[in-house]
Amino acid sequence: IMYYNNIFSESFKLNFEKTDLYLLCKSIIDLMDDFVKGKDILLTLNYDDTIPKYIETDKMRIKQVLINLLSNAIK
Repeated sequence: IMYYNNIFSESFKLNFEKTDLYLLCKSIIDLMDDFVKGKDILLTLNYDDTIPKYIETDKMRIKQVLINLLSNAIK
């Protein structure tokens, strides 16, 4: 549970930056590829061209959320 208490504290800060969404997703797939070795799972990234290439987001937090979701799905 990603620092749930911190979300409501005044010290919680988001660091928005221009982020290449495709590269972020690709890096997560590459990272999780080792996690699925030895399992009967194939990770692929299907990225639709209509999705914006760049988004303004807190790159580290969105990466953490996506890794958590993907690792939970793999379990």
